[in-house]
Amino acid sequence: PDTTGGNSGSPVVHEETGLAIGVHTNGGCTATGGANKGTRIDKPVFKEAVDFLLEDCTQDSDCDDGVFCNGAEVCTAGKCRRDDSDICDDGLACTIGICNEAASMCEYQPKSCSEPGQTGLCIEPTGECELSPCPDFLTRIEVDIVTDNYPSETTWTVTDTCGSNGVILSGGGGSYSGSPNTPFSQNICAAEGEYEFTINDTYGDGICCGQGSGSYTVKYGGVEVASGGEFTVTETTSFGSTCPSDPTPPPTTPPTATPTAPPPTGSTPPPTSSPTNPPTAPPTVSPTNLPTLPPTNPPTAPPTNLPTNPPTSLPTVTPTAPPTPAPTEPLTPPPTPTSGDAVAQEAVFDSGYGAPRCTNVGSSCDSLALLNGRGTITNGNEPNHSNTNKNGAVCNDGNSGTYQSDESVEQITVTAGDIVSGTPVPSGDFIVEGSRAFVTVNLWCWNTGSSDTADIYITSDASSPDWQPLASIACPGGGAQTITHAFDVPSGANQSIRVNLRYNGSPSTCSNG
Repeated sequence: PDTTGGNSGSPVVHEETGLAIGVHTNGGCTATGGANKGTRIDKPVFKEAVDFLLEDCTQDSDCDDGVFCNGAEVCTAGKCRRDDSDICDDGLACTIGICNEAASMCEYQPKSCSEPGQTGLCIEPTGECELSPCPDFLTRIEVDIVTDNYPSETTWTVTDTCGSNGVILSGGGGSYSGSPNTPFSQNICAAEGEYEFTINDTYGDGICCGQGSGSYTVKYGGVEVASGGEFTVTETTSFGSTCPSDPTPPPTTPPTATPTAPPPTGSTPPPTSSPTNPPTAPPTVSPTNLPTLPPTNPPTAPPTNLPTNPPTSLPTVTPTAPPTPAPTEPLTPPPTPTSGDAVAQEAVFDSGYGAPRCTNVGSSCDSLALLNGRGTITNGNEPNHSNTNKNGAVCNDGNSGTYQSDESVEQITVTAGDIVSGTPVPSGDFIVEGSRAFVTVNLWCWNTGSSDTADIYITSDASSPDWQPLASIACPGGGAQTITHAFDVPSGANQSIRVNLRYNGSPSTCSNG
């Protein structure tokens, strides 16, 4: 008879004989059609399992099939049964047990915690990977997926619904192929805003519970905001905060205006010419009538010097200090950058340049999630691709390969400071001409990374770039990697960094890979 979806494990019965001829595994009939899929009862492996369950026994040794990795066989109530527990489960969440049939033994490997944002440490008893802290102005988004029996049917995305960043995190599809019932974890540090998590299943039966017990969990700032597994084709959850308003315009403290205080009391405007003429007659009073005869003694001569003190209403002949003129610079000059003023800056996509850009000077400039992915690569459609400065020669991303398997540049951060004994040390100061800074690049390197090299270039004028090489650094390994390089900041008010990740070949500003 027909069976419907969700009845996996039920017998498929021969309509004429009434005998079970198989077991339903997936698919099923509906009112509009469909088909059953299952396993025939005469399939050798399946028949062997059924015969084992029907076998009579008196002791455990009667049931031993000689296979180590399928667990111990026991005799229960005269019938053989297998112990369903994992033979290689050591009770530790941070180890993975692998059964070696040839050696009839279990081998154990530590759980990998090497995804971006993870410190490499696994935490017992939960088995969660320890995460490195996000900068104070960012919040971590974590996505944990457990696949079902058909993992390649599942894809998911986290999308920034506030700005132009688009998809900032994604997974599934080809990257999950061949990994049924397997946990996957990804995370990213993101700016405050509103986001959407969307999970899809191409077959239309979700990831639980008809074909395995898959599940998903999404956390924002360590708090669970979405979870589930039972859906059909797609499921979407919004989370985060409201979209931030327009960025606060710089500077936060405007320069002090030209003199706000009036001149000192009693001072007068600067003289437009020399003081008014001295008195036209000497201080002594002239006779009202001229004498008929010259006086015995001539009249007192006019003073040889001007009065010592001019009239109080007039300024001194030459002011001892002229009134403050209109200053050639503001009385209080524009703020000089100090370490206390420097703030880490978040880049935003600039359509004029075709790449992320920090519009204000700060202690660092971080692309955040704007570079995640590469072109239109499978499962890694990069927001605003190619994110390369469109001024000058065009350089487009290659679109071949699979995201987080083949090469991609994930994040670029320029920070004021230096690298001391191999360790980047931020100074907290502004990034200014002539100072030291270092660039940090998060990469995804193919295979072992031995064929991949990151070429780092700088230009002092992004509007008309003349790319100068800073360094060519080989990938230190495969998968998620981080490289750093310190440099002297050159002169220029509109500088830009470019990173070209190439497969073999020689240093280049654009390898179109």
